[in-house]
Amino acid sequence: MALSPWLTTERLALRRFTPDDIDWLADLYSDADVTRYLGGVKSRSQTQAFLNTRVLEYYDQHPGLGIWMTVERATGACLGFHLLNHIRGESIIQVGFALAKPAWGAGFATEMADAVLRYGFLDLNLPHIAAIANLENHASQSVLLKIGLERRGERAFPHPDYASAGPLAWFNWLHPVMLVVLGFYFRLSVPLAFGLLGFISVCYILVEGHRMLYAHPKVDSASARIRFVGFGSSSLELEVFSYVTVTDYGE
Repeated sequence: MALSPWLTTERLALRRFTPDDIDWLADLYSDADVTRYLGGVKSRSQTQAFLNTRVLEYYDQHPGLGIWMTVERATGACLGFHLLNHIRGESIIQVGFALAKPAWGAGFATEMADAVLRYGFLDLNLPHIAAIANLENHASQSVLLKIGLERRGERAFPHPDYASAGPLAWFNWLHPVMLVVLGFYFRLSVPLAFGLLGFISVCYILVEGHRMLYAHPKVDSASARIRFVGFGSSSLELEVFSYVTVTDYGE
């Protein structure tokens, strides 16, 4: 029986694999196009061993990490998988993904990889997350750049799962630091001649401006507070408090 999703985005959800997913996974690993950069086609027995050791047992060995089925929320269709786990033979945590061909080209890899990256940093408080991709796999490299990882040259790994590929494109990102990038206070005088319409216009401009800021993918919060102070001789006196915070991933 399929498990309930634990991480969702606008279109996608992640859930744990179960032993019943072997047929779907075996079908995925039988596709030469899909597995071109996953170490090649696997037999059913090889896929079963992968499911048992790299997926199901890993959940218990490393709580919070793993490889999860990526599901389309609208249809329930299984699209592929996303992962946050150890590079084999290393202590390094990587983010990664693989999608079945019907799911290619729809932005699914980027949408969920970004959510997994945030989960790793903000929920698990991981200090560092990396990623690897074959040098010829430009599509995956593009996704990794879109979610904010930086290309750091090439790196080879001795584990048999990677050794035959030679040097791999190496990406990483350090833990986010929350920065207040805008914080200000000012007093505002609205001429009484403008009346209620003037007051509403000022409020609208402030609210709409902060809404546009909050829509930026790296802005975590944007808020404003307006307080009525009193009446001047010919104006309405207001106090405005505003701040914006942004997540910056730097070294």
